[in-house]
Amino acid sequence: MKAAVAAFSEKGIETARAVARLLGADVWVPARYARPGLRVIEPSLNEWAGARFADCGALVFVSACGIAVRAIAPFVRSKAEDPAVVVLDEAGENVISLLSGHLGGANELAKEIAAAVGGRAVITTATDVRGVTAVDSWAVAHDCAVENVHAVKEISSAALAGREIGVAVTEELTPAPWPVTLWLRPRVLTLGVGCKRGVEFAALAEAAEEFLEEAGVSPLSLAAVASIDIKKDEAAIIKLAEI
Repeated sequence: MKAAVAAFSEKGIETARAVARLLGADVWVPARYARPGLRVIEPSLNEWAGARFADCGALVFVSACGIAVRAIAPFVRSKAEDPAVVVLDEAGENVISLLSGHLGGANELAKEIAAAVGGRAVITTATDVRGVTAVDSWAVAHDCAVENVHAVKEISSAALAGREIGVAVTEELTPAPWPVTLWLRPRVLTLGVGCKRGVEFAALAEAAEEFLEEAGVSPLSLAAVASIDIKKDEAAIIKLAEI
């Protein structure tokens, strides 16, 4: 997972370096702290955060929570899209999972960072506090795509209340077995693809979609797209494998 670490003080830079080593990430700082081995946040913190939201799976702020909240606020969309955001103080004492704790992995990331810097992971999601398995965290841990993210809240609320919940883990397209069913699609399928040289991507994508529908399986369960070696440079196949 690509990550970025930002720090805003001399002490914070020291802590950020430790976090960056753990994550294999760059440390970003305001221009006044520029030096070799550090990258400069520019042209503004908000624009930097927006760019990182687009190209990173995790953002780590070594700062006050307020700095992080104001930086990311314009770009927060949904638990299905947002990267993990973790905030820790410059001494590394408190490591806070701020955003996308389950699907984005911020809770686990906070625990890893806390262990590395000798701090305490601060987790506030109700399921974790109560010791109840979070279905979206389970999905991430078992490499499943969540098909209907909107149902996560209802399912989690039911689990916290001790009620029965309905979670279907299957690549097959079948009728929902429960009134409220959370569909988890395990990434276990490989799609074999062949095509004429120079085929349009739209045509190939439509054919793939129709095939999967006829086969009765979810495209979210695709783990890979495969073809013969002479097609390794075929643009449409490469694009299909990327979506």
